[in-house]
Amino acid sequence: MNWYKVYHGLPYDARLGAVARRSGLTRAEALCLLLCLLEHASCAARRGSVDGFDCELPAALFDHEPAKVEAAMAAFRDKGIINDENRIADWERQGVTNAERQRDYRARRRLAEEARLAPVTAKKHRFPVNETNPDSDAETAARRKRLGALAVTKSGTRIQGTEGTGR
Repeated sequence: MNWYKVYHGLPYDARLGAVARRSGLTRAEALCLLLCLLEHASCAARRGSVDGFDCELPAALFDHEPAKVEAAMAAFRDKGIINDENRIADWERQGVTNAERQRDYRARRRLAEEARLAPVTAKKHRFPVNETNPDSDAETAARRKRLGALAVTKSGTRIQGTEGTGR
């Protein structure tokens, strides 16, 4: 089953009254026609498009002439419900799928995390770091030997096995 979203307040949209007056439909018929348009736009290959909408189908539903539905379509355009590209004007805002919403949320979260970490990674290192190979095996072994020579317990005695490895 496919779904599309209807925004809150749609039945109370003042533009529907103007569409109804201009076309000779009732307000309820104008609302029903808008719902037919939204469903058509949802099923279109280019979501949000009302290209190919057949005015005869809702006219038969309302038991009116197709000319009234075509007049309502013109009024929808005049009131900005259908834009110049023959699409539902607010489709991108109201017709976002869950996958798109989740993708946007993850992108915002990733940007926030990058911004949070940016000051930490932007700090200059206290000692120069060779980014390509920070430690060779020889450097690692020499560092372990130096640190082993310095290893002491809290009481100040050397840890067993570290004698003679110092300088």
